[in-house]
Amino acid sequence: MFRLPNAFTICRCVLSLLVGYTIIVAPPAGAAPAMMFMPLLLFVGLAATDAVDGYLARKLDAVSELGALLDPIADKLLIAISLLCICYIQDWPALLTVSAGLIILRDSIITYLRFRPGRSLPVSQLAKAKTALEMVGVSGLLLVFVLARIGVTDGWSFVAMGFQLAVAAAAILSVWTCVQYLRIRFSG
Repeated sequence: MFRLPNAFTICRCVLSLLVGYTIIVAPPAGAAPAMMFMPLLLFVGLAATDAVDGYLARKLDAVSELGALLDPIADKLLIAISLLCICYIQDWPALLTVSAGLIILRDSIITYLRFRPGRSLPVSQLAKAKTALEMVGVSGLLLVFVLARIGVTDGWSFVAMGFQLAVAAAAILSVWTCVQYLRIRFSG
């Protein structure tokens, strides 16, 4: 049972690639509308398993250094792959592309710092809020994307812009939390 939470986390890492694949590869014309929702359902399912593996680790008293290291990486992979694929299918819209770039750059820096010996970098409440905002923004963008694939387009461009702004807000939080983590890592 000790390895179950880590297995969930590793599955999240691997299945993040499947999310990206389902975003890029559209089901054929005439496919069931439920198939069109696959990217959204996979993304939300993987995002939800973040809570499951954390709960299992605590419940089974199976908290491990590996799990503590892999869990944020799984979140970062899911977000990065999803954002890059959404940017790709939307022909790299400026606001979303810059936001994705800032998020991915921050996550890369923080992941690098976590692998380095020295001060630990516990996850801050602001970083958790950033991740939640990313999950909401990406979920919303995927919903709008799926609705467009099944032909429901009226009035959703305003909603899509709202979700792009949520990702942009997450990018701002990314920069802020990166500065905070750098101060912690390199202070006295």
